[in-house]
Amino acid sequence: MKITTTSPFRGQTVTVHDNLTITFDHTGSCDVDNKLGAILVEKYPEFIFSGNKKVEKEKTVQQEINQELVNSLNSEIFDLKKQTEEIRESKKSVEADLKEWQAQVAELVAKAEKWEEAYINQKESHDKQTQALELKITLMNSTTGDLRKLCEDSEYEKKEWELLTKEKLIEYILNK
Repeated sequence: MKITTTSPFRGQTVTVHDNLTITFDHTGSCDVDNKLGAILVEKYPEFIFSGNKKVEKEKTVQQEINQELVNSLNSEIFDLKKQTEEIRESKKSVEADLKEWQAQVAELVAKAEKWEEAYINQKESHDKQTQALELKITLMNSTTGDLRKLCEDSEYEKKEWELLTKEKLIEYILNK
């Protein structure tokens, strides 16, 4: 089937129905399959016509100018609709990428929080061990009399600590 188009599409390649591309020659004509031609004439009646179209009677210059303007605007609308659809598809792709990145970021944040908590727990454990060691060093530098005085000031039961040696007193105080 032979189809024709308006002057803005003469000599142009156009993507139509289901992403098929057709190319109009310099006269605005193109040969296509009969089924496809019928679909295109029905779907795009503003700018695709059957090659069997009767010659219309002469138009005035103003009518021709108006028709050219209408055809040009229809062509622009068609192009803008195509661009809009491409942008929508691109947006869907970007949104899918965004969701994937958000999931990855959430996973990394969860790992960072877990590691931070482990670090804090380890730091607290080390701080407690450091304090215990410092206390032990202080107690080791004290005399047996000082250690007994400390037990007495702390009001520990005298019978538990009075006969202990310096090493045993240090151990006793640390366990209290």
